[in-house]
Amino acid sequence: MDSLLSVLNALLPFLYGGLAAIYGVLLARDLPWARKAGPRLLVATFILHLGYVIGEGFWLGHHPIADKFELFSFAAMALTGSYLWVEWRRRNPYTGVFPLSLALLLQACASLGRPEAYEVPEVLRNPLFAWHSISAALAVAALSVGAVYGGLFLVMYRLLKRGDFGSFTDRMPSLEVLAAMSLHAVEVGFVFLTLAVGLGDVWVSRTPEFSMADPKIWATFVVWAVYGVALGGRFLGKWGGWRVVSLNLAGYTLLLGSMLLVGRVFDTFHRFTGRP
Repeated sequence: MDSLLSVLNALLPFLYGGLAAIYGVLLARDLPWARKAGPRLLVATFILHLGYVIGEGFWLGHHPIADKFELFSFAAMALTGSYLWVEWRRRNPYTGVFPLSLALLLQACASLGRPEAYEVPEVLRNPLFAWHSISAALAVAALSVGAVYGGLFLVMYRLLKRGDFGSFTDRMPSLEVLAAMSLHAVEVGFVFLTLAVGLGDVWVSRTPEFSMADPKIWATFVVWAVYGVALGGRFLGKWGGWRVVSLNLAGYTLLLGSMLLVGRVFDTFHRFTGRP
C-alpha cells in the first residue's frame, strides 16, 4: 500500500501539469482535442487524488490532514473539485488553466515535502482538530478559487477599459460573471474559515499546553477580518466589484503569507508533527 501511495504522490504533480498544459492550449488555441481531453483528465485526476487522500489516511491511521504537506495536497484536491463544479455549471473551460496551475503548485509542494512514515502526536488525533484542519483546507481551496477569478476580473477590467479586445477577452466570462464567481467562492471560503477559527479556538481552549498567543492564530484572525470587511462592504455598503475583489486579493495574500512564512519565523504548535 505504501508503494502505491508513493507512486500516486509522484504521479499527481505530472497529472496537474498535464491539465494545466491542456487547458492552456484550450485558452490559447481552442483546439478540439484539448476540449475533449481536458475535462476527461480533470475528472480522472480528481478521482485519483481523492483515492490517494483517503488511502493515505487509512494507511497511516489518522485523519487526512496531520501536517502542512497533507494540508497542501487536500487543498489542491478541493480546489480541483471546486473548479470541476464551476466548469460543469458555467460550461466555460477557458478559465481552467488558472485554478489548475495553482492546484499544480500546491500539489508539487505537497509531493516534494511528503515525509516518510511518522507518528502523529495523540493531541492531533482529536476529532476537533480533524474538523478544524479539514475546514481550513476547504477554506484555502474556496478562497483560492475566489482569488483566481478575482485576479481575472482585474485583468479583464483593465483590458476592457483601454479597449484591448482579442481572443482572450472573447473567451473569458463577462466582468459581472467573474465578479460573481469570485464573490460566491469567497462566501463559501469565509464560512469554512469561520468554522476553522471557531473549532480551532475550542480545541486550543481544551488543550492547556497550547496558547492563544500562537502567531498563526493571530495571522488567521487578521485574514478573517479582511475577508469579513470585504463581504460586509459588499452586502452592507454596496461596494462595487473592483473594491471587493481588491480586498479579497489582499486577504488571500495575507492567507498565503500566514501559511508559508509564519511557521518558519515563529515557534508555533502548527508544526504538526514536531518537525522543523
